[in-house]
Amino acid sequence: MGRRRRVLKGLAVAGLAPVWRPATLLAGEPVAQTRFADVNSKLVADYALPRFKRFAEAAHKQAETLVAFNESDATLGDATTAFHDAIAAWMAVQHLRFGALEEEMRDFRIQFWPDKRNRVGKQLGEALRDERQDLLDPTVLADASVALQGFPALERLLFVEAVEPGSYGGALAAAIGNNLATMTDTVAGAWGPEGSTGAALLSPGPGARYGDPAAVTAAFVGAMAVQLEFIAQRKLATPLGESLAKARPRTSETWRSGGSLTHIATNLSSLSDMYGGENRIETLVIEAGFRPVSEKLQDAMAQALATTQALGADLPPLVEEEAGREQLERIVVQVETAHGLVAGDIAGALDLVLGFNSLDGD
Repeated sequence: MGRRRRVLKGLAVAGLAPVWRPATLLAGEPVAQTRFADVNSKLVADYALPRFKRFAEAAHKQAETLVAFNESDATLGDATTAFHDAIAAWMAVQHLRFGALEEEMRDFRIQFWPDKRNRVGKQLGEALRDERQDLLDPTVLADASVALQGFPALERLLFVEAVEPGSYGGALAAAIGNNLATMTDTVAGAWGPEGSTGAALLSPGPGARYGDPAAVTAAFVGAMAVQLEFIAQRKLATPLGESLAKARPRTSETWRSGGSLTHIATNLSSLSDMYGGENRIETLVIEAGFRPVSEKLQDAMAQALATTQALGADLPPLVEEEAGREQLERIVVQVETAHGLVAGDIAGALDLVLGFNSLDGD
């Protein structure tokens, strides 16, 4: 039996299992391609692009702070604050893995996680031991293992190694910061109207990756479905384990920097913003005649976010206590319910065929 089934079976015993059902919807109004196109343009211009620009700005601030830290012009506290700001901006776009993020493996280069074989720890340890000067070259680092290029390696340097100014570790942290800033510039540019991703999403056509505007909307809805499943199963169910005795707190995302639960809240908030509001996905669902389905999804998302934000500790200690586990299991149910609505009912309401990708780091 797979992990997902084991976890949900355990929740069912506790009376918390989500209700799964097929998208048995009454016939609604077909959505015109022009309406899909209208919403797509708003999702690109008013939702995705501003968030990628914010990510690029935070990544540049982080890079500047890391360089200053290595030159003794900033403190380690300044560096960790910049890290928190940059990775928070990443969590707001983490789900938008199609387009520029999937090209050249930028998504894994930015954040190689989950890292089931501890590749980051092993390869970073070797780099620090050997003081690999070649990794300080931007061109070499950009072609190096994904385990060395992004946030997980930087998190270890700042929160575990506590690198010092002028040290090899300090120089490597600055190099990784610059590498992240370079990638975010490329991605933000690609999401602009003249960029490769923006153009593909705003001007779909026969023979192109996206054959019509509905296929573009399907990419956004699919990204939402995949991220919700990722949150429920990787970010929550895996550290929870099958029982208190089998909890795995150190499989939590960003546990070293204490951001696991905060980042889940950011994920959920950003997904809610992508779905709800004028000229967003919600608009199409309502216009198609499925307002009740949309309201159910909004309720599930709001409940999951509220439960997450109400918890006063980070995820690792919570998975090791009964009261914390109960609340985390409740979030799993709420997120799984939202996932079922998106992948089934919402996609069905808009007559969309969703594609799914693997988000495993290994």
